[in-house]
Amino acid sequence: MTWAELSRRVADRSGESKAATQRVLDALMSEVSDALADGGSVSLPKIGRISSSWRESRTLRSIGDGRKIMLDGRYVARFKAAQALRDRLTERTPQHWRSPEHQQAWRLAETLVGDLALYHPESVPTDVTSDDSAEQVEARCATSFGAHWERVLGTFRARTEGTPLDEPYLALAARRRWAR
Repeated sequence: MTWAELSRRVADRSGESKAATQRVLDALMSEVSDALADGGSVSLPKIGRISSSWRESRTLRSIGDGRKIMLDGRYVARFKAAQALRDRLTERTPQHWRSPEHQQAWRLAETLVGDLALYHPESVPTDVTSDDSAEQVEARCATSFGAHWERVLGTFRARTEGTPLDEPYLALAARRRWAR
């Protein structure tokens, strides 16, 4: 949302003129800015808290030529979202991971992959990366473990039969454990 949109929507919702709303919003922003510049903080109910804090100096590396660059310490703005805002954003997020079926499938996948690593450490694939897709990870595991991987797949399918699974749990567990 742009500043003009925000101003218009607040004016529409409050019944005030656009000019009056613009003056109030400008005054609000000036006060927030002044409070932060003076080292204070501002609480916005149901939104969060804006504060300023000191960030220590640090060394960076230039992307262009690789030289080290010293960045001086400075004050930066910080924002901590209020619980009400976090709750509203969580409502928008799919929460399938909270379901007991998802948790059971994830624990089973972690256990099966862990057992493969425990009982067949010589077969653990060494070429799995965090950028690999689930299909690539499964193919590498099938190549490395052979019949053991097929047995793990069979066990996973048998124990999660009838459960609507939307994630490649075994591949995700394998990538998480073995990615380099």
